[in-house]
Amino acid sequence: MPEVLGKTQAKYCSICNLLIEPDEDGWAGGHSAKPINDGICCGGCNKMMVEPAQMRQFFASQKA
Repeated sequence: MPEVLGKTQAKYCSICNLLIEPDEDGWAGGHSAKPINDGICCGGCNKMMVEPAQMRQFFASQKA
């Protein structure tokens, strides 16, 4: 069962399964993990896995 932090439910990255920590601006909602999966992800996975996958997907669509 997920942990509860105050009145909000803890969110975990759907890629690395670590707790999603707030970003520098305070946003703690995570990032879309698409196209890796349909969940949400942490900032680290977003930068290292999701954004590169999105770029590959975009450039592949431009070749068609």
